[in-house]
Amino acid sequence: MAQKYFEGVAHANLYAKFRPSPPQKLGNQIISYLKKKYTGDLSLCLDVGCGNGQSSKIFSPYFQKVIATDASPAQVKVAKTMNHPPNINFLVSLAEELPVKDGSAQIVTASQACHWFDLATFFKETKRVLCPGGIVALSGYTFPKFLHPTKANDLQSAFNLVYHLISLHC
Repeated sequence: MAQKYFEGVAHANLYAKFRPSPPQKLGNQIISYLKKKYTGDLSLCLDVGCGNGQSSKIFSPYFQKVIATDASPAQVKVAKTMNHPPNINFLVSLAEELPVKDGSAQIVTASQACHWFDLATFFKETKRVLCPGGIVALSGYTFPKFLHPTKANDLQSAFNLVYHLISLHC
């Protein structure tokens, strides 16, 4: 569970400016899978760890309402200032304390966020809030693969080392 990361508004603004957005194709594929499991109306999507709402936006065309939550008040504050569809509602909330009624959501999503969660508690919460046939969809980035004709292995090794060193301090 993240308590001290992404807290300041200045950092949240930088995050909003430079974080890559998930492709709409990802949302389409997730919704296609959901529709195989759930045949009712798509009334509620719960996007957990939403940051500035980039992933919330890809689900908004499908649902009557998207509740987008983040543990960081600064992230939610910045998200509310951005140009988002009107059916997205941003709230400050922990992933382990989802702010919706039992059995009310057709999907719980988290894009590049679940590594911050207490996963055992998060999954208990998803079980509580999902309706029968509802799904959890977790997504994230892949690591880059270097394609340089002569230096690919050296570049990949350097990247892996830097990532490892950074991960030791997170």
